[in-house]
Amino acid sequence: MATCHGHVGPGLRNVDRRAHRERCPLRHSLAHSTHDAEDSLRDPVPDSIRGHQQGLRTDEYGRARVLVVEDLLPNPSRDKFSYGGLRVLVHHSSDRNHLTALPPHSLPALRRMQSMVMRVVVSGSGKMGRQVIDAVRSAPDLEPVAVVDGLAEDSSVDGLPLYQDADKCLEENRADVVVDFTNASWTPTLAKAALGRGTRLVIGTTGLPEDFIAWLEAESRNSGVGAVLAANFAVGAVLMMHFASLAAPYFDAVEVIELHHAEKADSPSGTAKTTAELMREARGSAFDHVRSEHETIEGARGAEFEGVAIHSVRLPGLVAHQEVIFGGLGQTLAVRHDSMGRDSFMPGVLMAAREVMKLDHLVVGLDRLLGLERPGN
Repeated sequence: MATCHGHVGPGLRNVDRRAHRERCPLRHSLAHSTHDAEDSLRDPVPDSIRGHQQGLRTDEYGRARVLVVEDLLPNPSRDKFSYGGLRVLVHHSSDRNHLTALPPHSLPALRRMQSMVMRVVVSGSGKMGRQVIDAVRSAPDLEPVAVVDGLAEDSSVDGLPLYQDADKCLEENRADVVVDFTNASWTPTLAKAALGRGTRLVIGTTGLPEDFIAWLEAESRNSGVGAVLAANFAVGAVLMMHFASLAAPYFDAVEVIELHHAEKADSPSGTAKTTAELMREARGSAFDHVRSEHETIEGARGAEFEGVAIHSVRLPGLVAHQEVIFGGLGQTLAVRHDSMGRDSFMPGVLMAAREVMKLDHLVVGLDRLLGLERPGN
């Protein structure tokens, strides 16, 4: 994509225009009518940015992500606003080298930009859903458009329309991706509505039945509509599970202690179950489960999966925590991760929302999006 480091429009007074056209063909191939472009957009161009340097910020592949306005005023009134349905950022830097030159308010460029901002529906109106809304709003290339929750009774959440019907929500809002943190009874309904409309899925709901996951994998592949299913979106937790799988072949005994807030619906957590599955896969055989000779209270040794003892703690004040403890001759090894707030999951959620747009099948586990190789693969 051609770039230009000088001012647009009037700023070219001292530049050879023919040479400039040769250096910046994109700029001169776009419409120059500011008046016509403004009339065609829903929102007027704010007076505070008229005549200022403008351009497109691109990602690592050179694709446009967000309209950037080089605000030459020291104290702009707003850093973000809506311009023709676009997310517009005011850039507070004098360095213009990263800006792609465009004529002011070029309609073709803005239309291309509008198609590159991903429309996101958030499934779930609880604490996690609201956290996702805030995170999506903070991302320049994502736009939250609605919330869907089959059990909610309100008409809006944080300024977004709230739907109880998944089909109606996705039909009316033309979402590119839906991010789901709800429960195992609602997620299958949402998934059928989404895949049927070509809407990609990012699912953080745990406790989903195996037959649904098998259906999701087959339906995603058959339809070519990508989906991401992950037990945990905190990058640290994903690394914790990865490190545990690396250690698994070297120890015969292991126990998992997972701790979550008191409102968590399922036990054990999806993270604990996934950790046990990954360790069993990496080891190639079941672990040696140490049994008590006398268990005076049933269940004191916790649940067991392939020799892995799993203990679930539910207490007020907790968010999401897990410790994996390996035992060997004269030694132990502990791997622990702590999420102190729900914001710890948001970088992973945003990454999944972007990456799922490139997929035509189901990916299970954030580790695969991070490029972490599982032992034995």
